[in-house]
Amino acid sequence: VYSIKETSDGNTWIGTRGKGIYCIEGLTFKDRNVFFFFFDRKGRMWIGTYGDGVSIVWKQNKIYNIRNIFCDSVGTNEVRCIKKDTNGWIWMGTTGGLIVFNPDKLITNTSAYYSYKKGYEIHDIMIDNKNQVWLTLPGEGICMTNFSKGYDNLKFRQYNQSNGLINNMTQSIIEDKIFKISHFGISP
Repeated sequence: VYSIKETSDGNTWIGTRGKGIYCIEGLTFKDRNVFFFFFDRKGRMWIGTYGDGVSIVWKQNKIYNIRNIFCDSVGTNEVRCIKKDTNGWIWMGTTGGLIVFNPDKLITNTSAYYSYKKGYEIHDIMIDNKNQVWLTLPGEGICMTNFSKGYDNLKFRQYNQSNGLINNMTQSIIEDKIFKISHFGISP
């Protein structure tokens, strides 16, 4: 089990490695590696898979509709994490980099996204209370950006062993006093 999410109607979705989704009557989503579930502002479920891209699921008249995106894109079809910022934009970390998009625009135009950190594997994304976006890049440390000037030209600041991390093998990040967690310990 990689992800568990309760929906507004009280159903519990369970995402698994290799077995798809459990506990959803009427939804066929088997034999997939489901890493992450996420609801957008309109109640659509975004499902991040490892190998099958991202799927958007919404219920209409008791029937689940599914739209798959990034299925055939090597690297971006392996979704590790998904977060929503204060503007409702979605940040998706993949084994091929970072993808940032407005969900309403991406659904109607699958080319309506920005791609950053191409070739880098992103395991976690955290958006702090100052709207700074932090990414963990295993083997490379952590990087940070913000979207105060828009999404089309993000600049990133890298943090690694050369400027204070205990180790570059970062896996996860949470907001506290911004401690960085790696395979070998925690750095302030």
